[in-house]
Amino acid sequence: MNNDLISIVVNGNSYRLSPDDSASIEAIEGADRLQLLALLAAIKLQQEQREAVVQRRLQGLADKSAAISLRNPPGRAVEAKYGAIGRDADQRPMSTAEVDALMAELIMEEKKNAKSGPSKKTIYQWIVYSLIAIIVLIVIN
Repeated sequence: MNNDLISIVVNGNSYRLSPDDSASIEAIEGADRLQLLALLAAIKLQQEQREAVVQRRLQGLADKSAAISLRNPPGRAVEAKYGAIGRDADQRPMSTAEVDALMAELIMEEKKNAKSGPSKKTIYQWIVYSLIAIIVLIVIN
């Protein structure tokens, strides 16, 4: 981790903090410290929620790939880039950038695997068949 100073402003009070400098951390006033801790707790909660969403999406993708085919699973590109789906508990957690990149890959993969709508040729064929059926019905009556 980088040991650069972090500048923050809490309730109009400016602080320059470093994880290694306990004196700068102790200099934070009580009310400011409480607000800073609440903010950090909210950031941590948001990160945990984001990781939970990714894990649910990965589990859904793993279930789909197991059901489709073992020869060419849809997550192969994601696995090649980020490792196997379903990380072991002893591996490091994914960073925010990795989570964002993985989400983008999953979205692109879903779009690629989605069924496209009918082509112009198919629409024209249905129009022609419908017109022929209407003409036949008119002639029969």
